[in-house]
Amino acid sequence: MRNHKDFSNKVHGALYGVAIGDALGGPVEFMSADEIRRRYGRVENMIGGGWLGLKPGEVTDDTQMTIAVADGILRAVQRVYGHMRPSRDIENLSFSAGFREEVISGIGDEFIMWYKSRPKDIGNACRISIDNAIHFARGGMSDLKSWEEASKLTHKMLNGQTAGNGSLMRTIYPALFFWNRDIAIRVSECQSDMTHLHDDARDCCAEYTYMIHTLVRTEATKAHSWLKDRTYTLSDSLLPQLKMSIIEPTGYVKNSLAVALQSVCSANNFHEAVCNAVNRGGDADTIGAIAGGLAGAIWGQAYIPYEWMHTLDARAKNTLTGLARYVI
Repeated sequence: MRNHKDFSNKVHGALYGVAIGDALGGPVEFMSADEIRRRYGRVENMIGGGWLGLKPGEVTDDTQMTIAVADGILRAVQRVYGHMRPSRDIENLSFSAGFREEVISGIGDEFIMWYKSRPKDIGNACRISIDNAIHFARGGMSDLKSWEEASKLTHKMLNGQTAGNGSLMRTIYPALFFWNRDIAIRVSECQSDMTHLHDDARDCCAEYTYMIHTLVRTEATKAHSWLKDRTYTLSDSLLPQLKMSIIEPTGYVKNSLAVALQSVCSANNFHEAVCNAVNRGGDADTIGAIAGGLAGAIWGQAYIPYEWMHTLDARAKNTLTGLARYVI
C-alpha cells in the first residue's frame, strides 16, 4: 500500500478492532446464540455485564495480552537495535537466534508483569505457562530456557490439550510492526509456542499473521475480496471446518479462527462483521477480537462506529494508539 494515510487508518483499525471485538463480546462470553437472542435480541452495543461483571467498553485478557506481546516486541527491538522505529527503518533485520531470544525474553517479561497485576481473567494454558516460567526462572534458568521448558511442561500437564485460542487472540502486532512478512510470521509462531505448544495454535497464528499483514497493505476495496478467496482455499487445508454450515464457537483455535472468518467474509462492513462474531456466542470475546482485527485491517478505523470507539476503555484505547505510532 502506497498511501500512508490509508495504511495508518488500517493499522489503527486493526488494533482498535481487537479491543472492540473483545469488549463487545466479553459480556456474552459462554452464552449460546439462543441465549443471547432471548436476552438481548442482537448485541450491537457495549452493554457490559457478563460472568466477569464488565463495565461497558471494558476489555479482557485478549486485549491485555495483545498489548503485552506488542510491548515485548518493542522491548526486544530496542535491546537489539537501540531504538523502536518501525522495522522498515531497521537495516539488516533478521530473525536470528539472538533476536528470537530477545523476543521471548521481552514478551515473557510483559506476560509476567501482566500476570502479577491480577487480571480478571486468564486462560488456563497461559496461566500455567506463566507460573511454570516464573518457577524455572527462580531456579536460575535463562529467560529463553525458562519459557521453552515452561511450555513443554504445560503441554504435558494438560495432556496435550494446548490448542486453545489464547495465543491467536494476542498475535496481531507482529503482522503490523514487521514489514518482512516471514519475520512477522516467525515472531507470531514464537509467541504462540510460549504458552500453546501445539501445531494447531502455531499454524493458526501464522495464518492470521499472513492475513493481517496482507490486508493492512491492500486497498480496502480489494482486501475483502482477497480475504474471501483466502478463506475459500483454507477450507481444503488448515480449516476444513469452513465447509460446515454450523461451526461451534468454541475455544479450540481452529474453530475460533473459522467462525471469525465466516463472520467477516459474510459482512459488508466493520459493524456487521464484529456483530456477526459476538452474537454466535461461545468464546465470544476472543472470537470477537479475532474478527475485529481482521475487519479493522480491511475497513480501517474510519469505519468503526463512533459510539463503540467512544465507549471503549480509555486506557486501552490510548495504549493501542501509542503502539500504532511505532508502526506508521
